[in-house]
Amino acid sequence: MLEEIALPYKVDDNGNFVRVDFPDPDLNAGAGLVFSAHDLLLFDNAFNNNKIISQASKEKMLTPFELIDKSISPYGYGWFIQKYKGYTLVWHYGLQPDAYSGLYLKVLEKNLTLVILTNSQNLSSPFNLEKGNVLNSEFAKVFLNIFLNK
Repeated sequence: MLEEIALPYKVDDNGNFVRVDFPDPDLNAGAGLVFSAHDLLLFDNAFNNNKIISQASKEKMLTPFELIDKSISPYGYGWFIQKYKGYTLVWHYGLQPDAYSGLYLKVLEKNLTLVILTNSQNLSSPFNLEKGNVLNSEFAKVFLNIFLNK
């Protein structure tokens, strides 16, 4: 199967792309997950149409929860959730250091989805997405400006 997987690259200190080895598949939660763009389209359609989980479960999944200190988490059950210009953004990112990264962003009220998959870490790592703000991503901002600022 490795011959069908995108080769990973990292950017060196001079800004050059350098081929790196495939990451160890046992290192993190995303390791071993292999799918095509078509597979992700099928998943997104099934998620939108409640074919995977019920609408009630989806609503719970996409609800931020209260933390011990009574603050509200930017994370629901598997998704970051935030508001932008009155719209609900639900999103997740992936990062395999020095190898791969991805962004999956949905605008619920508009039934819009953005998916970007890369064979380098530079889609996710420069933007501190772990802090729960997709607007840190230049890619997300361009998408939102194009589709929500009409």
